[in-house]
Amino acid sequence: MIAGTSYSGKGLDKKEDSKGGSDIWLIRLNEFGDELWQKTLGSASDEEARSVIQTTDFGFFVAGNVQNSAKGYGSKDVLIVKLDKDGKTLSESVFGGKGLDEVEKIIPTRDGGALLGVYSRSGLGGSKKTENSGEGDYWIVKLDKSGKVEWEKNFGGKGDDHLRTLALTSAGYLIGGESRSERSGNKTVGIEEGTDLWLISLNERGEEIWQKSYNFGTGTFLWERAYFIPQMISLPKEFC
Repeated sequence: MIAGTSYSGKGLDKKEDSKGGSDIWLIRLNEFGDELWQKTLGSASDEEARSVIQTTDFGFFVAGNVQNSAKGYGSKDVLIVKLDKDGKTLSESVFGGKGLDEVEKIIPTRDGGALLGVYSRSGLGGSKKTENSGEGDYWIVKLDKSGKVEWEKNFGGKGDDHLRTLALTSAGYLIGGESRSERSGNKTVGIEEGTDLWLISLNERGEEIWQKSYNFGTGTFLWERAYFIPQMISLPKEFC
């Protein structure tokens, strides 16, 4: 499955018209790269695709963001669409608080659901049931296989903490991003200087197991190391 953001109307390779503004454009390919189907998801607002995963029922969760949506809560919200294997929409949900919330990553969970990693600048309100500690926090949302919220957790200090990626582990989940917060809120590790990498280990219920902070230097080198975390994976012990 390919998920991207499109400003195009129908024409050439695009088989469906624009819904208005920017849309999410999905293309399903077989193992030879041949197109099986495609779908345009959107509304009169601006939608952007961030991530897509296949679930245990061979359907898909599509994660994106939507700005100033009539169904939303703040300036930017999280849009989650559940599709079956043939591209039929099974559910569509918008999550967010009264401010800005951006989904950065979605991963499949062992029970057929999904885990969302969101950079949140929203406090309690809207659909958000957790309060922020600072300027920006990690907001973790666990969805069941139908796309309904099972639990949500908020992690952050008084500064800006920007979630970037998620991974499954044998114990639960690993959350990674960058932090500009000292020890405060529910952040129990400080920063050496500038921006640090901040990792949090959670069990499958979202309860914290541990958190760690790592620093690689100062200035541009630190910022590049902290910012560019496109994907994180957890390896079995025998590979470590």
